[in-house]
Amino acid sequence: MCAIAGCVVASPFFASDLLVKMNNLQKHRGADDEGYFLYHPDTESFYASGNDSPPEIKAKYPSIHSRNFTHTLAFAHRRYAVQDLSSDGRQPFTFRNLTLVYHGEIFNFRDIKAELQKTGYSFQTNCDTETLLIAFYHWGTDAFIRLNGLFSVAIFDKNAKTLTLSRDQIGKAPLYYSLQKEAFYFATEIKPLLEANKSLRKGVNPVAVGDYLQYGIRDFNNQTFWSGVQSLPAGSFGVYDLKTCGLTVETYWSFPRNRLKIADISLPVATSRFKMLLADALDLRTQSDLPFGFTLSGGLDSSALVGLYASGQPAGEKKTPCYTVRFDNPAYNEEPYARKVFEKYESHLDYCVVDGLQESLTGELDYFFNLAEEPFHSPNLYTEHLLLKLLKSRGIGVNINGAGGDELLAGYEMEYQLVYMKFLLQNFPLDYAKEFISQLFYHPAWRRKASVVYQNALIWSRVSKKETANPAKEFLTCYPRILTLSGDFNERMIQNFSDFKMNYWMRSGNKHYFGVPVEPRNPFLDVRLVEYCFQLPPQYLIHNGWHKYILRKAVEPILPPEIVWRKYKMGFPFNLPQWLKDSKNQLTQPLTGKNIPYIDAPKVINSYDRLVLENPALLWRLICYSLWHIKMIEQNNLFNGKL
Repeated sequence: MCAIAGCVVASPFFASDLLVKMNNLQKHRGADDEGYFLYHPDTESFYASGNDSPPEIKAKYPSIHSRNFTHTLAFAHRRYAVQDLSSDGRQPFTFRNLTLVYHGEIFNFRDIKAELQKTGYSFQTNCDTETLLIAFYHWGTDAFIRLNGLFSVAIFDKNAKTLTLSRDQIGKAPLYYSLQKEAFYFATEIKPLLEANKSLRKGVNPVAVGDYLQYGIRDFNNQTFWSGVQSLPAGSFGVYDLKTCGLTVETYWSFPRNRLKIADISLPVATSRFKMLLADALDLRTQSDLPFGFTLSGGLDSSALVGLYASGQPAGEKKTPCYTVRFDNPAYNEEPYARKVFEKYESHLDYCVVDGLQESLTGELDYFFNLAEEPFHSPNLYTEHLLLKLLKSRGIGVNINGAGGDELLAGYEMEYQLVYMKFLLQNFPLDYAKEFISQLFYHPAWRRKASVVYQNALIWSRVSKKETANPAKEFLTCYPRILTLSGDFNERMIQNFSDFKMNYWMRSGNKHYFGVPVEPRNPFLDVRLVEYCFQLPPQYLIHNGWHKYILRKAVEPILPPEIVWRKYKMGFPFNLPQWLKDSKNQLTQPLTGKNIPYIDAPKVINSYDRLVLENPALLWRLICYSLWHIKMIEQNNLFNGKL
């Protein structure tokens, strides 16, 4: 796992200092090594080491600072060594006419390597980097569909004069780019692109702002909060032609659109296949040269992974680390559920209960905005970041977690049950529909009073004249706009696995994990499991009101019934209203006297107490966007540089 960055320019120039700056902005993602590749069509390519390269690499490659090398294309790489800790896997990596930098892990690289060896290729290393590059050499862009893992990759073909970028099928690894008239930049994070072209920083994307403030949605349609910065879509590849300076993007993978019927596959057969795929996905992700550990919330998804792993391991002296968080407030504390899993597998697990993750985000906002780069959904993200820092301090380099279980298995209870109710009423006898509907009402969201807030008076009413000639008109041509969730069950699943949820979860999660760094591994997001679950009958995902039904049946023999048949869940709980109430002075102080584009900051401050009660999620978005604008656009410290 690593970070990558690079550029292509129309006219040869020397700017290795810029390349180093772009790379150093991602240093937190990997300090085990830094590598560089600079290319000019009329001279020999230049491979270089950096200040953070280990001694054996510095002895082999000259320093990037040792030579003025004019180039038209350049790659930079930061390494966080997880698989094969030797220098064999250092990047940039070259095979014949191809040079690669990539961020990620290819979990099935051994199978791909064996297949390539049968066709006559020989390998010099045991790392997935070499396998990925030779696979591309052999299959071209058809190689990407064969990969099972998380990856964002850039491959330069000096014969064809093309640069190919690609991301994994689900989009677990981020890859941003900026296409300019005479230059093309890419990186794992946004900061290097803003460094490469400082004019990008002022180009706030009003559509992204509106999506976030109005709907709480981010990363919709692969956009960012900067107009000139895009994300390469998941499951796609882009080819940049150095001769024409043009970029073409193609999709190589998409979700299955047709689901099986009950008559096509029985529930026992489907459950057995599901359990086998999940167990294999977990097995692949426990192969690591760094110590790994589980995070256990007490919910079904993380408990299922811990149970599957522990039940398949012999009891011994070496126990697997398993971390859970305990909160003082019983309403937000899931530790008793996590403890039930531990008690069942006490001889297999090193159970670590973490207390005191209550440090205030307000004191770390400058740091965390720089890490997150864009406004985020909840201060809870920082709480998770603190947990990851704790894991790292205890030697854990890889975290296995239950991310993606809800999106994969229709786990957003109210949302999917309402859509599924429509499906049932159209396709099943009334008695069955009545039985299903009778199970719906256990969820507290049914009893929650809907909040009606005058948010349009808080959003859009004050717009800085410095943004554009007529920023209000520009913004209102985009907003208010309607983002509609489909009423079709399968389409809703696909929407949530892309624009409405997963795009954001994956990009934000990747950043706060690699701000430590700790590598996230998500068995529920194994591409084989995703493809399988998107073909299952809906009745196997939600049955008699029970969401994620097939998972419950799969793990019923290995988990306590209190976990398997638990109706209420919290996720990773956070008392947002109380936190906002306690943090009012710190959060509003930087906004005082500010003219923040697209919101009325004075009115937000005056409405603060009311919004805490009526719509704390909206209040956080208004505050978060305002603070982000001060920090990332105006480039002013939020707390007078005291952090």
